Amino acid sequence: MFSSLQKLLPRSIGGLDLNQYFVERQLKKAWQVVLSQKPRLDPKILKPLYLKNGVFFVGCANMCYASELRFQETELCQMINRALQRQAVNKIKFLSY
Repeated sequence: MFSSLQKLLPRSIGGLDLNQYFVERQLKKAWQVVLSQKPRLDPKILKPLYLKNGVFFVGCANMCYASELRFQETELCQMINRALQRQAVNKIKFLSY
């Protein structure tokens, strides 16, 4: 007669893709950790946007700054994944806004 919440919850919220939402929230927190560890990264210029297929999209107000950061992409990915304690980010793309 009664069903466990553990069985009902995935069915009722399955279409909402909350897993992606929680991953992105954790990623944005990890990005703040990375920014605090690298003082040359300016949080006013760089805004975390979203994660899609292992690619982390970051908004950047200054594209010259973004091209400089592309040289640090591997290190930034490693720092983010270390903060997340899992391999979530394979690449970072900087978009102008």
